[in-house]
Formats: sequence, C-alpha cells, structure tokens
Amino acid sequence: AIQAAEAGLHVIVEKPLARTLAEARELATAVRQAGVTGTVCFPQRFERHVEHARRLVSQGALGEVTGALAVYFADKAASYWVGGYSGRSVSGWRGSRELSGGGVLMMNFPHLIDVIRAVARIEVLEVSALTASSEELEVEDTVSVSVRYDNGAVGSFVGSSAARGTTDEQLQLWGTDGHLVLSPEPRLFSLRSRPEATASRWHSLAAEEAADPRAVFVSRFATALARGVEPDVTLEDGLAVQAVVEAAYRADATGRSVKVAELVGVRVDA
Repeated sequence: AIQAAEAGLHVIVEKPLARTLAEARELATAVRQAGVTGTVCFPQRFERHVEHARRLVSQGALGEVTGALAVYFADKAASYWVGGYSGRSVSGWRGSRELSGGGVLMMNFPHLIDVIRAVARIEVLEVSALTASSEELEVEDTVSVSVRYDNGAVGSFVGSSAARGTTDEQLQLWGTDGHLVLSPEPRLFSLRSRPEATASRWHSLAAEEAADPRAVFVSRFATALARGVEPDVTLEDGLAVQAVVEAAYRADATGRSVKVAELVGVRVDA
C-alpha cells in the first residue's frame, strides 16, 4: 500500500489496515505525504439496513446509547489455516502471529467494530480482553472483549473461529429509548413513534439489497475521488478500529484494561 501511494496511486486497503497500529499509522502517514487518498474496506456500512439504522439512531430512536453486543462464531476447518476458504493459495500466514497480526479478533471483528462506530457515533475509550486458542496456532481462535465508550456506554465482543457446527453473527445496540438488532434479523424497538412505525413494538428493518455492498463502497470511493472530496470511509476510521484491536491484545497480554488514548499518539497528518 505504501509503495502504491508513493507511485501516486489512490489506495484501497482490505481490513485491517496492517498487523499493528504502528504499521497502520505508518501507512496513513505515507498516503497523506504522497498526496493521494486512501480508504479501508468497510463495506458493511453500505448495507441498506445499516444505513437505515444509522439514520434512525441519529434521529433519536434509541435515545442515549447505553450498550452494544457483537458476536461472531464460525467453524473454520483445519484447511482454512493453510489455504483460506477457497484453498486457491496455499500458505500458513493466517496461523502466524508475525505474518497475520492476530486471529479471530484481527480477522473478523473489525467490520463489527466499525459498524457500531458508524451507526451509534461512539468511540471506544477503554478495553479489557481475554483470548485463547484451542488449536496449535500462534493466533487466537476465541476472544472475549469488554469495552467502555466515550458516552459511557459499555459493550461486549465475543467470538470464536472454532465453534464447531456453528455459524452465527449478532450485532445489537440499545439505549434509554430503544433496542436495535442489526444482525441476524434487522429490527428496531423504540419508545418513540415514527410516521411508519408504532412506538413500543418491534419493527423489521429488512430491505432488499440493491447492490453488493462492496460494489457500493468502491463506487462511492471513486465518486469521492472524482469530486475531490473526502471518502465515506477514511484511513482515520481504519486507525480507530485498529487501535481498539491493539488495545484488546495488550489488555490480554498485560491482564489489565487499556485506554485507547494510550495507544493513539500523534495525529497521522501531524
């Protein structure tokens, strides 16, 4: 990505930005110094029900957000760690901490962490975490993370890539006036009535997807470039998520909670 930026190319980076926050910051700095634009691939923001939920929360459907829950369970077979889901490229990088940076937390939770940020407009302040591995891997396959957000809300991220026979993703937000479920069945309960929904009842947010969210993400990035404006998803978004992941790994390693501000340091454009 740094080489691409230095060659004068705009950059789309798959999540996460890098193996560590320091590397992610190095990338962001290089992109800015090269005078090009960078983004990180967080396409779940562009799913229709997520965009709808974002509008509802901004309109006060949840009141003050007080809690969040993100759950990710998968049953990754032994073959995944040497060839991914497709098996098209044989490599053991996924199970190497040096090469991948981490396991289920690094590989799968960035999307969920970002959606919470995008929908609720809250940032993680403090993180506590525990990780474990049930296989002969250098990276974790099970994680439990507790966070506190800047508005006082608390959240839990729980997941495993070794949950046998299980594929499950849950994402929920709740507040003083409502409860929002983004996954698996998008729906909203709110004490506040809306023109299309009665108060104090669950209402579905399901909507037919008009396009692949990744296609929407790339198209909107291209449009931002053409118009000379900042993209919907910035490298700062990627850095914010990377900081939460790194704080969780440090919390697990040290046995104490870690404040994200301790890791952030100077601005990438300083």
